[in-house]
Amino acid sequence: MIVSGAVYLPDERRIITCSLDGSLRLWNLESGVQIGNDWRDDDEGGGGGDRRDGEVWTIVLSPNGKTAASGSSDGKVRL
Repeated sequence: MIVSGAVYLPDERRIITCSLDGSLRLWNLESGVQIGNDWRDDDEGGGGGDRRDGEVWTIVLSPNGKTAASGSSDGKVRL
C-alpha cells in the first residue's frame, strides 16, 4: 500500500489516509493502529472489495470536519 494523502480529523488523535490501492483508512495516532476495516468508494458495505478504477490520489476534509472528499484516478471526486 502506497499512501498518497492524509488528513487530520478535528480531534487531532486520528487521521484518514488514502492509498494507491484504492483504500481509505482511519488511524489512531497515539497507538499507530488502524481503526476498523479499510473502505473503498465503490463498496456498498464499506470495506474489503476491489476498487474498479484503482488509485485514490488525494483526500480533503470539509471545514467542519464531518465530510471527506477523495479524488481518484478515474477522474471522480467522491464524498
